[in-house]
Amino acid sequence: MTTKDVETAKRVFGLDVGTLKGKTVRKKSPVVKNDLIEMPPEILERYQDLVLEIDCMFVNGMPMLTSIDTTIKFRSLVPLKDQTAEELYKA
Repeated sequence: MTTKDVETAKRVFGLDVGTLKGKTVRKKSPVVKNDLIEMPPEILERYQDLVLEIDCMFVNGMPMLTSIDTTIKFRSLVPLKDQTAEELYKA
């Protein structure tokens, strides 16, 4: 085996995956911005009568309140501390 053989193998097969995984640093995830805006009056006026369907579900044992509006197809998911009526009303 010669040096040229090793260089050719590197070009064909690439670098050692185990070495790359061990030496690569995880990139920092982007910051999530909360961009809440006021609803335009035209939308509020047009969609006054909405039908909201809600349900409680569990994700990894954590209670969640999920809802979807059948008129404008807006979906939301809110994490809950517990399933009390007060907590559900807040969500």
